[in-house]
Amino acid sequence: MRRVLAVLGVGILLGGGAAAQGPGADAALGATLGKVYGQWREAMVRRDLVRWQEVTARSRQIELRNRIFSERRTLAQALFGLPAAPPDLQRLKYLGVRSRGPTAKAFYFGKVDFGVGGAPSDNLLVLAFQQEGGRWKYDTADFVNLSVLQDVRRQIAAGDLSHLDRP
Repeated sequence: MRRVLAVLGVGILLGGGAAAQGPGADAALGATLGKVYGQWREAMVRRDLVRWQEVTARSRQIELRNRIFSERRTLAQALFGLPAAPPDLQRLKYLGVRSRGPTAKAFYFGKVDFGVGGAPSDNLLVLAFQQEGGRWKYDTADFVNLSVLQDVRRQIAAGDLSHLDRP
């Protein structure tokens, strides 16, 4: 049952988007999104609320504020009080990007390290972005644990990305 749910989860996360037009567009958009994520990650690590607001999608800001305020917590304390650091993309392999209108998802593979100890294994990190006012902004990250999908893990590690295109 866990395997079926994991397969469905990967399909939902990865499917449904149109690829950027041409390899050059894919690489350029991927580089832009990677830079935006890097800026967001830096804002989180430095606890820089102003910078975080600049690079985070407005809808994500509203959702987080509403939740934090409903829990009667202060914004900065709750926002930056995460138990784990956002993973660094430098050690991950960029797989590609899927975009549709003002949204995009960038895919990374490798040892996604949240800095909580242990030895991370190869998994997927899917970053979502929204375009606002002509600029891409970070929205969410989805960690896809491939421990129950060993065949998928081996395919991606070998460079076979066909699984990313399945609905």
